[in-house]
Amino acid sequence: MLLVFSQSVDLCRPGRVTHQEIEFAVDHRVRFARRPEGADDSRSSRLLFIHIATAWLRFLGYLEEEPGKPKPFTNYIEGFANSMRDERGLSLATITFRREQIAHFLATVWRPDLSLSAISIQDIDAYLTHQGSRGWSRTSLHTLADALRSFFRYAEAQGWANGIAAAIEAPRRFAQEGLPLGPSWEAVQQLVASFSSLC
Repeated sequence: MLLVFSQSVDLCRPGRVTHQEIEFAVDHRVRFARRPEGADDSRSSRLLFIHIATAWLRFLGYLEEEPGKPKPFTNYIEGFANSMRDERGLSLATITFRREQIAHFLATVWRPDLSLSAISIQDIDAYLTHQGSRGWSRTSLHTLADALRSFFRYAEAQGWANGIAAAIEAPRRFAQEGLPLGPSWEAVQQLVASFSSLC
């Protein structure tokens, strides 16, 4: 991943690399310049790529950090990530995806006076509804709800939150929901027209 990333960003130029430049480089990386039109990487793969590139640039001292940007509940998120790695043995891709999703949720609901225990199921339902209105599929929302449920289950075990995990409901998934219910009206009209031409 780092070899591919290094081909998409100029590391010899003066100045540090910004987070926006990392995202641009990941989205336009050289390896996939000739991929078929319409092909897309999964969201989790993209987040993993960004996470690895960011950590590498920070290690090298090439990363332009974003000062003053609030990062609420960082200790809780990192504790959760460590638990996923050390106790549950989850893959780096899963850990990265869940960390990013939890961080985004907490940054969305965060207020200066808000504690983790004050977050309600209504906050979570509103967040899931908002993401759904932005075009997230039921499968993506189901995965997001699983990540939130896993985090709050961990938070409850640590005494940071109370009774939220069991109340988080993911949208129901159906095995064949991506299949069309029937032919389109245009296909029906073409079929009728083909019989009419035989008369």
